[in-house]
Amino acid sequence: MEKLRCSLRDLEYERACSDQARQSWMQCDREARELQNRLTAIEDDFAAQQEALHKILAPVSRFYTHMDPLVSISNLVNDFLAERHSTDERFLDVRAENDRLKRQLLDLQGKLEYEERIRIPFVLLTPIGKLAVLGERSRQLESEAARLRQNAELVGFCL
Repeated sequence: MEKLRCSLRDLEYERACSDQARQSWMQCDREARELQNRLTAIEDDFAAQQEALHKILAPVSRFYTHMDPLVSISNLVNDFLAERHSTDERFLDVRAENDRLKRQLLDLQGKLEYEERIRIPFVLLTPIGKLAVLGERSRQLESEAARLRQNAELVGFCL
């Protein structure tokens, strides 16, 4: 009787293990089907993306016929970035040239304004007026020379 009880217990244990194994197998089977479905969905999405990519690349595909679409996109992006870099460099060069020309224009305008202040009234003046302007300019130059001499003496004194 004891032997039968042990055998019965063993059978129940084996049945429990068998039920557990069957449930585990069914769970694994469900997970495998889910993974297979996800893989199929991913493959379908990838195929759709490849098709869309081929449509997008069709206009430029003659330049990149020997390459994979992803390599083609990479090359297109690299070409774009290289062109953008050279455009940026040209823009900076043009901007620097523009700044240089603006400075030159301001210098020339200053010189022109100075020359016009001296020349126009001088041309319009009578001979006596011209002498007065020249005398005034001479006094200005003498005062500037005196100021420079004084500065030179101060510098010499400080040394």
